[in-house]
Amino acid sequence: MVWDSIEHTAGSELVSTGKETPQGWTSFDEYLNRGNGRPLEFEQVPFHTPYVILFSSGTTGTPKGIVHSQGGLLVNGLKEHRLHYNHDEHAVHYHYAGIGWTLWNIMIGALFCGTQIVLYDGSPFYPTPEKQLAAIMATGVTSFGAGPRYFTELMKANVNPVPYVSKVDKIPSAGALLTEQQSIWIRDNFGAHVCQISTSGGTELCGNFIHGTQTLPVYAGENAVKNLGMDVDVSGPDGKPVPEGESGELVCKKPFPNMPVCFWNDPDQKKYRAAYFEKFTHVWTHGDFIRINPETKGLTILGRSDGVLNPSGIRFGSGEIYTILERCASAEVADAICVGQQRAQDPSERVFLLLLLKDRKPFTKELEDRIKSAIQRDLSRRHVPHFFFAVDSIPYNVNGKKLEIPLRAVLSEGKKAFERRKFTAEEREALECFLPYFEVEKIGGSLKAKL
Repeated sequence: MVWDSIEHTAGSELVSTGKETPQGWTSFDEYLNRGNGRPLEFEQVPFHTPYVILFSSGTTGTPKGIVHSQGGLLVNGLKEHRLHYNHDEHAVHYHYAGIGWTLWNIMIGALFCGTQIVLYDGSPFYPTPEKQLAAIMATGVTSFGAGPRYFTELMKANVNPVPYVSKVDKIPSAGALLTEQQSIWIRDNFGAHVCQISTSGGTELCGNFIHGTQTLPVYAGENAVKNLGMDVDVSGPDGKPVPEGESGELVCKKPFPNMPVCFWNDPDQKKYRAAYFEKFTHVWTHGDFIRINPETKGLTILGRSDGVLNPSGIRFGSGEIYTILERCASAEVADAICVGQQRAQDPSERVFLLLLLKDRKPFTKELEDRIKSAIQRDLSRRHVPHFFFAVDSIPYNVNGKKLEIPLRAVLSEGKKAFERRKFTAEEREALECFLPYFEVEKIGGSLKAKL
């Protein structure tokens, strides 16, 4: 949609990029041809004039059409790239992200600083992971961004980045927090001088609440700082800040420039308010579960707050389990997903830990006991999952995020989960293989944790 005014419908125009143009729409070619031979004209518009609609991924429900403002994206983009990434006219920035993801919009914000950006259309592993990395780096990249899943694939492929990364001084990462193992691998393979900037935010703000900086140390498994100008805090169930070291909701207690203008097709803003302001009055609740390290002041995202595990009243995030797995079972475990199940007949939630083992090796009792012991030691006995299973795949969405909340729905509702929610064909295929776990009692050989 191309916006000519701040009105949600009046004054707007629908432009089609398809082969056939629907009635009442304008073809993309016709839209582009209007500019032939015309001089550029600049018009001063109000700060919150709608600029672009970004759609959320839909992992927590129907995708939301989030309308962002021209002023908000410009101010925040300039702030993040100049003050957090230290980008200027000498930098060359690349971030592997599809144009359907908010990271694309965040990446092109580097242009506000006069930074060159590198664009690539295709698989990040063609013709091989190492050759593709070499080709990107040959452009003179100084800021090399990607998601944790990409770096995991480089690790699996035993790629040696050293010959190609001499100009790189920072590695931005988005989509999920870099784990301890990933962070250490990047340090050892890209160089200790390279600053790791792990961010966390979302499509809702086309930016981040949690960020990094080259002026402070980076600790493996943590984000370095709160985003400048964001009144970010960690709140308990009562809406009050919790002490450092305790987990809680990520909130922002004051307005910020890149708040959405509105949701598309939400004229009275009911959906907008319900999404972010229903839990705590006048406080933006982002939906992430977070903890601040009292020693390093680093921030760790523990998972989505609506996916928080809560067996017998013990609240914790899946990220806490993943961290322990990396410490105690990285030699055997290639990937994992930890989610809760609470069916209508269940008196309380039970936790599943589904493991993708390297080389599809069998899940042994020794490995199970080692994982349990590590969780008991680092957390408590009540954090130990009820069920452990070796699986053939871990479900992800197109942006490389684990489908924890959709999988929780499948485990808790069975086939009804697909009737009540919308999934892409790829997501549905990835989730359907977990339907048997809805009736976990019928699965032979299930390994229960003896609590």
